[in-house]
Amino acid sequence: MAEAWGWTAAAALALVGAAACFALPEAGGRAAAWRNRGTSTGLVAAFLLATRGMLPEPDARAFWQYLFTITLGYGHLIGALVFGSARHTAAGDGAGAGALRRAFAVTSTLTLFAAYTWALNQVELLFIPLLALSVWHTVENDLGLARAYQAGLRLGPLPRSLPHHLLSLATSALLILAAGMTPLWLPYTERIQASWPGQLGVGGLRLFCVVCGAVLIARGPRLPGALLVLGGLALSAGIGAHVTFADLFVAVTLYHLVSWLVFFADRAGRLSRGGRPAEARALWRRIGWVHLPPALLCVALLLPAAEGLAALRFALFSPAIYLFWSVLHVAQTAWSRGVERSAATS
Repeated sequence: MAEAWGWTAAAALALVGAAACFALPEAGGRAAAWRNRGTSTGLVAAFLLATRGMLPEPDARAFWQYLFTITLGYGHLIGALVFGSARHTAAGDGAGAGALRRAFAVTSTLTLFAAYTWALNQVELLFIPLLALSVWHTVENDLGLARAYQAGLRLGPLPRSLPHHLLSLATSALLILAAGMTPLWLPYTERIQASWPGQLGVGGLRLFCVVCGAVLIARGPRLPGALLVLGGLALSAGIGAHVTFADLFVAVTLYHLVSWLVFFADRAGRLSRGGRPAEARALWRRIGWVHLPPALLCVALLLPAAEGLAALRFALFSPAIYLFWSVLHVAQTAWSRGVERSAATS
């Protein structure tokens, strides 16, 4: 009981810290990006600490962590798809061409999904490359926050910047390395721990982090480079004694989702201050509508009458299935953003 109260108190402190960061006056560029990061980190920490206090048993905790995070994640994916489709329609897609393109996309996606679920039963670790892409997307978006705040609260094209991509790739590698050292909440946990990542995989990821960090130390920014070198050399397999795969998966995924919600809150606030409150309210309504279907589905599958659908609930809200849709989201957003014409200057 005392330990639970300790986790709860820590969660409350993290929540206070998040509120304090969000209450800071909005600035431009790097200051706004760090304000967003502080708020998002505090909220995610509060969630992880609270679930650890209320649910000390790892499997039960992972179940509810996944359920909450993936429900929110599906809303994020739907929102990106809906808003992105609306932009392309506004850009001048013909009705017939647009319908044909959507039909082709849906058919191709369902075919890929069927192939992926079949392959997942044959190769249990197939979701690991998808996890790597999803983690990279989170890190790259976070590194682009400062430029997004400077550019009217819009995430611009992928930058032509070697430090940007070295930092995003190496940080992703470090997080995947940490995830591979934790117990996975899946039926075949012991077999995965015995086979993944393996000594060759660990050594390769460590070397990649160290090399990228060394290049950044030489070219700048030096502090992130030094942290990458330190992390690549010092990250210990003992992390699995304190952190589960669910904790890390949820921390990275939820951070991305919360960061975007804070970003939209800042956009709505700027619209309101600019004399456009109706547009701010419309933005919040759109965000609410895209998150409503997965939330209702989640609640429906938790009802006692849906007990016979437990297998469907597990499938829809398991990381391996969610990562398939997440990677499609990564491809969609990267394609819609494009690549900038000249090298980044900031």
